[in-house]
Amino acid sequence: AFEAAGIETMSPTRAAAAILSNMVLRPSLLKLMASETSGQQLAEIRVSSPASAGKTLRDLSLADVVVVALRRGHALELPVGSTRLEKNDVLTLIGNESGLSTARKRLAG
Repeated sequence: AFEAAGIETMSPTRAAAAILSNMVLRPSLLKLMASETSGQQLAEIRVSSPASAGKTLRDLSLADVVVVALRRGHALELPVGSTRLEKNDVLTLIGNESGLSTARKRLAG
């Protein structure tokens, strides 16, 4: 049922091992993901709006957010202003609530 809904599953043992590994290898990244600091949040947004697909990040002029990663299929890319978005790309953003809300509206419609 989870796979049919597009939800990735992981065993509890594997999840615990991944968390422990990140605690040791990337402690500051884990802290960032686990808490909101200074009103900043981490979000993943799927590009589903026809108006956003085909545009570059620069064209979208997303304010109050930083795009830190782009997942296209199984590939992870480092986005820049000239990165052209495709439908179903997943962007990882850090920003305040207002900026993330605006980004969701533009990217997801």
